[in-house]
Amino acid sequence: MLLALVTLHAVTGYWDTRVAYPKRAIQPLEQHVHSILDIAPWIAAGAIYWSMPSEAYGSPFMLHPRPLALWLFAFLPTLFLTGVPAVHEFWRCWTYKNRQTHRRA
Repeated sequence: MLLALVTLHAVTGYWDTRVAYPKRAIQPLEQHVHSILDIAPWIAAGAIYWSMPSEAYGSPFMLHPRPLALWLFAFLPTLFLTGVPAVHEFWRCWTYKNRQTHRRA
């Protein structure tokens, strides 16, 4: 599932760049944020994987739920570091679209 989500994110990022590039300048900060977002899911998965005790690897059919604090540790920074840039980018696109609409009218 993680691989599917990462692939979907990469395809979405490529599509976003193809659409945005002819219309506006893509700043280095935006490119850097996207490169960080590309590895964020892998870091979260690694944080959960490496925190598992060795007995969790016994049977592939045994699931040992991780503590809530671990999930929060892995996903709250991810949500913050991906959510804030996504909302910012959405806001920039929204205002750009509105400016273009008002110029045509």
